[in-house]
Amino acid sequence: MESETPDYRPRRGKGIYLLPNLLTTGCLFSGFYAVVAAIDKHFAPAGMAIFAAMIFDTLDGRIARLTRTETFFGKEYDSLADMVAFGVAPGIVAYQWGVVRIAEYGHHWDRFGWLACFFYVAAAALRLARFNARSAVTDKRYFDLDRIVDTLGNVPPELIFASFDMLRPAARIASQIRLWDNMWNDDFVKSYRMFDRWAADQIPFPGECFRQTTKELMWDNKLIKNELVLGGRRVDLKQVVASFLAVMAEHDHIVPYESAKELLTLIGSTDKRDIVLKGGHVSLVAGPNAVRRLWPELDRWLSERSI
Repeated sequence: MESETPDYRPRRGKGIYLLPNLLTTGCLFSGFYAVVAAIDKHFAPAGMAIFAAMIFDTLDGRIARLTRTETFFGKEYDSLADMVAFGVAPGIVAYQWGVVRIAEYGHHWDRFGWLACFFYVAAAALRLARFNARSAVTDKRYFDLDRIVDTLGNVPPELIFASFDMLRPAARIASQIRLWDNMWNDDFVKSYRMFDRWAADQIPFPGECFRQTTKELMWDNKLIKNELVLGGRRVDLKQVVASFLAVMAEHDHIVPYESAKELLTLIGSTDKRDIVLKGGHVSLVAGPNAVRRLWPELDRWLSERSI
């Protein structure tokens, strides 16, 4: 008969798991109180309640990470509490404080006011949805990468396209509104159609490359840790001694500046420089703005190092 080895690992009490959720509940309560106070025309306490919600929202995540009690339930609960405290509550406070007053100038102002408040609430919901969608992919506890690759082989282009949309849920609507505003501008329409066709022209992504990229570069961060192995050789960024130029965009939502800026400190070259330009992930290197911003910088940098 096989004997079971007793588990002598220390177990945390249930109270420590409750602590982050109690702080989240404080955030939710503060948002609810702000709504009630705004309805009763007590706007100063309503504003203080939203500020208190910000403090609770900051503490619950920090405490969960500090005590290693992060859970899927806690993440979802925090997201719902944030929607009430920082989406619904500010919208209602703004409506009760300002919209009711401007409604005296006519019913059109009243409609504009509550639509503006709703737009803010919708924007908060989209922001939270974007965060949840991104965390679902970046957190290996919730994203079954092996199942996707083993089942589908190559990653379908529709999945890749949908992933880009989840990063900025409102971007497609905003771009269509800009198109409508510039409907009679032939140059704008031509540029829009060319870019939209290029962006939508996705192809299947090789499954094993997707698996390795996600696991080793994104989850394990092996390139930055100098643990990435390619072709049987370990990649050591300190061994990069050639002239090095890092180009980053201020509004890049795929490779954020906060993530990209650390690469330069790990390169071993003595001749290294970074350039931070206005633009996004694509407009940095393509389009009329790239011609005016990036290409002259590259020309100067290369000309100084040309033989």
